[in-house]
Amino acid sequence: MAEGTQEKVMLPVPEAEKIGTVKNFIAGLLHNRITISSFTAMEREIESGNIKPLRVVAKSQKVVSPSGAFLRMQYADGAMESYLNYLIGIVTVPDSASEGQVKQGIDQLYKLILVLRKDMKIDPNLMLIPDDYIHDLNQIERRASDIEEQCRGIGHKLDDISNTMGKRDQKITTILTQIRDFLQTFGPTLKEAREEQEKARKLRGGEKKSG
Repeated sequence: MAEGTQEKVMLPVPEAEKIGTVKNFIAGLLHNRITISSFTAMEREIESGNIKPLRVVAKSQKVVSPSGAFLRMQYADGAMESYLNYLIGIVTVPDSASEGQVKQGIDQLYKLILVLRKDMKIDPNLMLIPDDYIHDLNQIERRASDIEEQCRGIGHKLDDISNTMGKRDQKITTILTQIRDFLQTFGPTLKEAREEQEKARKLRGGEKKSG
């Protein structure tokens, strides 16, 4: 139990949950409780290099223009389904593959389940993802929602602080502008008044000396 808990902490997706999902997927296919309508998304993942096939998946079909000119090579019809079945064979008959291949097969099948999910028709009574993983996922989603709400609250507070500082800065700017305007308007007058005051002070000093 402790070992399983440690595994969940260490891995983004717990290995046991991957295996459980893959088992449910394979069982669903075997009992016709899952059908896949298109493998286009799987082809895109392999083409982009997001999934590196454990065996060669060759492009054996030519694509030509209406005039008959060669355009490109593409995967043959059924190539993706064939590779999916190959992965299922690896994980269901592990004696035919190494331990590393089995693990890679489980990883790739799990990724493909997520990739093909929108193109699957799943029996409503089939639990594709194990209950405990859904429970953990729901808890994570609720926690993420709580954190998002807290972030929004912090954002509102920062906005309030910014607005308050903005108003304060505006007041300071207004006061400084008024001081500047006052100095520009009355500065020369004040200078003249100071000069006259200085002259009067000197005159009074001279009169006292004469007396």
